[in-house]
Amino acid sequence: MSTCYGSLLEELRGTQWPACRAERGRAAPPLAPRRPAPPSERAARLQHRSEGSRAHGWTLITHTDRAGRHLPHGRAPRATVLLVDAGASMARPALAPTKWSQACKLAIGLAAVAHAAGGPIGIIVSAQGGPRLLAPRLDDDVLGEIARLLAAVVPAGDASLVTALAMVPATHRVAIISDFLTDPDPLALPRAASDRLAAGGDVYAVHVVPPAGAEGDDRAAPLPADHRALWPLPSVADSWRGSGAAYTQVAADEATARAVQRIVSLRSA
Repeated sequence: MSTCYGSLLEELRGTQWPACRAERGRAAPPLAPRRPAPPSERAARLQHRSEGSRAHGWTLITHTDRAGRHLPHGRAPRATVLLVDAGASMARPALAPTKWSQACKLAIGLAAVAHAAGGPIGIIVSAQGGPRLLAPRLDDDVLGEIARLLAAVVPAGDASLVTALAMVPATHRVAIISDFLTDPDPLALPRAASDRLAAGGDVYAVHVVPPAGAEGDDRAAPLPADHRALWPLPSVADSWRGSGAAYTQVAADEATARAVQRIVSLRSA
């Protein structure tokens, strides 16, 4: 992993995400005892996982021998998927820090918190030309894989976050990191999130905005007319809070560790 994330990971040491909605108020069933798979079976499963990722499918591989060392007794791992917006507007403002740089750090920070709890971590980057994804996994180097995937993406275009969200199983916790300027219908994504919440899922909406007073921020940029209805910012907050998702706003220049700690302290309705 890039050394630029080292201090962030150190600041987040000990930070925890609350239990998912499906786990609150009831005891989780114990993990069924399993014998470690033979080497030939593990190799076949890893190959299937790789093929599934290339086909934009989600194959959850749970290494129970490794997960058991991190999880409290009787708790099954819950997958967390980060949905990161790589639309052109995320490259603003022109001068650092950009919304994209903050989004990458938030993704690494949230992934680190979930990984420390022993849960599988995956990511979908909604990018021009098709989503870039990493299926949920418990590998020791999963944070490094996520960092490398993000480093290879340049924000461009306006790929739909609604389409990307539909790829994630309803049982997974989802954290959407975006400026929410991509989809022509600003209510489409909150509606899709509301459907997931009705099915018992968890959705976190992380709204990345420019630094206060930054030149060239979204409010001054020549956005398409169908995006202007998103402003002022409270309309975005209202639509997400109305959906029941755990919503928070993060400025591009805010301390990332503090933002991550605020995000994980929230809960979906």
